[in-house]
Amino acid sequence: MKKITELIIFLFLIQGSAFANYAESISDLPGIKYPDPTMEEGEPVTTYAPYKRSGALNGFTDLLPYVMPSPNQEGAGTCLFMSHTGVVEWWKAFMNAKENPEVGSEYDFSERYTMNASSQKKYRKDIKNWRTDTIFVFNRTKKAVLNTVYPFTKGWYKFNKKGKKIIAKAGEKGAEYGPSYNWINELNKIEKEKGIGLPNFKREVIFADKNKNQWATGVTPRNIVQKVKDALTINRAPVLVMYNHYGYWHIHMVVGFDDEQSTNCKFTKDTPPYLAKQSNKFAKQALREKDPKKKKKLERKAKSYARNAKGAKDALKRMGGCSGKGVFYVRDSLYSDPKLPTYSYHTQTPQDDRRYVKKVVFRSYEYLGALANHVFQIMPSE
Repeated sequence: MKKITELIIFLFLIQGSAFANYAESISDLPGIKYPDPTMEEGEPVTTYAPYKRSGALNGFTDLLPYVMPSPNQEGAGTCLFMSHTGVVEWWKAFMNAKENPEVGSEYDFSERYTMNASSQKKYRKDIKNWRTDTIFVFNRTKKAVLNTVYPFTKGWYKFNKKGKKIIAKAGEKGAEYGPSYNWINELNKIEKEKGIGLPNFKREVIFADKNKNQWATGVTPRNIVQKVKDALTINRAPVLVMYNHYGYWHIHMVVGFDDEQSTNCKFTKDTPPYLAKQSNKFAKQALREKDPKKKKKLERKAKSYARNAKGAKDALKRMGGCSGKGVFYVRDSLYSDPKLPTYSYHTQTPQDDRRYVKKVVFRSYEYLGALANHVFQIMPSE
């Protein structure tokens, strides 16, 4: 661990002004959040992430040069693995002093490998709370696999009688097409792949909802923004944040902050009324529903959305509303950047492909207090 610490200090001393690459001029990128097929129901939700900088920087950007952009997860429901793979990629680049690591290089790891490995008991032994402990899968596999070897892809799949995804053919009854194909375990195809050796990782929990609820709102402490800032600047490592995203849970990687950046806080302010509207919709559906089981389910959803709407609204009120200034730099898996290269999903149809996701987008400070429910940091362990 001493050698790792010495290397980290050295790397930060020699790093240059690579942040200039992140000062873009476009103000917003659209992204679509699809429901996690294993936990959520509903329609896709369109959201936007700003990334225009203006004025002088007064914050922390030392981590940004080592960020690897993510493929767009689309409807795969894979943000948990996009974010964790991103952290491991970041550490690999950082510990090798590799600024601006290139996609498709030896620093570009397979999200699908971690997805499939995490479904196996032998790799899940250390996980007590998947919301904060997924990084331990890497400690069990003891390696990462390059995306060129086991790529995040698209394909035809269907559900068998037990509800498990299996490979299907185009036109086959019940067949669907898309990135959810990645949940099908084909690790047997790369059994002999040596992979990339990694250090063991630990995670420091900054906050975890006591009910282990990935949809909880308004539950973080009042000093959560400062806690995350301190974690970034003192430990010099990315922070992962899980939060309620318009009724869907989502997780991404925080890699810096800017106290002077202006923000309209739209993403955070729009969430409570959206959740309240959804609650009213489910309540009305419950009144019309004749089936007792379906009725009870709709009533539970209405109460849950109402509770989360109130939690986010009350938290914003405690914070005095949105200040209009201050953002975290976020590496996400939703917002494709028209300026970045095209990611190939490794299919025979080029129309499947999408641009890589923007390396860094903004989220106003207030989203941590209103919408977050699990916040933690990942670092190499001794």
